[in-house]
Amino acid sequence: MDVQKYGQTPDEAMSEEMFRAREIVAVILDYGVTQAQIVRIVKLLGLELVDREQMQTIVSAAQSIEKPEIRQSTILT
Repeated sequence: MDVQKYGQTPDEAMSEEMFRAREIVAVILDYGVTQAQIVRIVKLLGLELVDREQMQTIVSAAQSIEKPEIRQSTILT
């Protein structure tokens, strides 16, 4: 008796999501973004999260990375 499979297993679904995320990152990097732009993109994506704690953690981390760059660019101009 053959077993028919319908849909995806949870592991297959997670693998597909991870693959799609890597594809999105590859497309973003194909634009030739700078390190500062990558941090800004991470921050903006963090703001899109539904989970408030996760959003605050990611945005806070991105802001702590951005602040030295903002201070340095202000000094140079």
